Amino acid sequence: MDEGNGIGWRLIGRNPNLYGNIGRQAVDLSFSNDGVFVFGALADYSTAIGFNVSAESYASTVIGRRNEGGGTLDSWVETDPLFEIGNGTFLDRSNALTILKNGTITAPSFDISEITNPKALITKEFADANYSGGGSGTEPSGLEALDEGEGIGWRLIGSDPNNFGDIGEFAIDLSFAEDSSTTNGATGFGAIAIGNSVSSTGAVSTAIGIATSSSGIGSTAMGAGTIASGDYSTALGNSSTAAENHTTAIGYLNNASALGATAIGYQTSASGVYATATGHGTIAEGWYSFTSGRNTLASGSYSVSMGQATTASGFYSFAIGDGTKAESLGSTAIGHFNLGGGTPNTMVSTDPLFEIGNGSSDIARSNALTIYRNGNATLAGTLTQNSDRRLKTNIKELQYGLQTILNLNPVSYNWKRYPEETQQSLGLIAQEVQPLIEEIVKIGIDKDQTLSLSYTELIPILIKAMQEQQTLINTQEKQIEGLSAELIKFKEFDQRIKKLEALNTNTLEK
Repeated sequence: MDEGNGIGWRLIGRNPNLYGNIGRQAVDLSFSNDGVFVFGALADYSTAIGFNVSAESYASTVIGRRNEGGGTLDSWVETDPLFEIGNGTFLDRSNALTILKNGTITAPSFDISEITNPKALITKEFADANYSGGGSGTEPSGLEALDEGEGIGWRLIGSDPNNFGDIGEFAIDLSFAEDSSTTNGATGFGAIAIGNSVSSTGAVSTAIGIATSSSGIGSTAMGAGTIASGDYSTALGNSSTAAENHTTAIGYLNNASALGATAIGYQTSASGVYATATGHGTIAEGWYSFTSGRNTLASGSYSVSMGQATTASGFYSFAIGDGTKAESLGSTAIGHFNLGGGTPNTMVSTDPLFEIGNGSSDIARSNALTIYRNGNATLAGTLTQNSDRRLKTNIKELQYGLQTILNLNPVSYNWKRYPEETQQSLGLIAQEVQPLIEEIVKIGIDKDQTLSLSYTELIPILIKAMQEQQTLINTQEKQIEGLSAELIKFKEFDQRIKKLEALNTNTLEK
């Protein structure tokens, strides 16, 4: 049929007085029994299906009952209805669903009591009223996308922007702040901020807790008042600071202030490059140094200090115990309050290399044993060795003795390794001793097979020599005693002869 707009189609037998003029190329499959309102497929290329429905928008489709309708009859308008599902009444036309030509989908108003199906779709109006603090709904929750000049990031809905810096691109801000600030929150690219008054300004950094700050690239600050300002640094705990690149500070009031340094524990400080300080009040100042325990100090590079109030100030030194000091290059000090001393970064032959302290305080220092770099050693007490018969087998009398000792050649000498030493050492030459007493000559495992002497094993031979010498002395004493007795008799005989001679002389004179 053509009712003035062009040819359209309507079901046969419908009363035209109950419909409006059909649109061009429209299809009207609806039923109308209402002469008050205008129903049917009125717009060009429209379709109407249902009861008392009206398709009034160009190329639209309407189904259901008493829809809202509206729109332009003969041209495409983006904001006009494209599809309507009517659910109205005689006095109140309405839609259950509307799809506009620009793709917008709208639905009627609901309150929360009407949403009983967990899979039900809701409208923006519903969400605003129930989840965004509007109307009679709840307080704001969730994240909102923001662009404050750096790119889109996300912050908790309802946060006061005056209390935060500009959110970083791809940043996530789950923090809370009460005071005005331009640095609070996740302001770095890809940064994360969680907690109260935290600041995550470094790119891809993370700040979690209360008053924490992560300003280095890839840095992490967690806890209370921690600061991670170095790139890829980590600060955890309470008031700890990781101030340089690749540093780590964990615990309370720890400070890692040099490249790659680590400070862990309670009030520790790692200020040397790649140094590590652990424990309570320890300080690692030297490069690659390490401290642990309480109030220890490692100031020499590559040094280690452990225990209580120990100090490793020599390069490559090691101090452990209570109040010990390893002050010379490469030295080791153990025990209690050793003497210490020496040059920290130069090899000096007379410096201590190993010390066992047996002092009682810082003003009463002493060593039980000191081994010097030149090989000399000082023992404050007595050196003993196991000598229990029960520990020995294959016991034989020594064949060495006085003659062996007499064949030895004691000498004085200087060590080639320490040309600066003027004082000569005393001893024997191992190559000269080896053919005489092979057992006390030890062959080294080094490539030169350096020979050494066991001077303690020379003692039994000296004892045997002394015994042999004493035997000779005893024999000689007996011989001397016999000769002395004979001499006495000879003297007595001589005196008797002299007396006789004197008598004879007197007799002849008379």
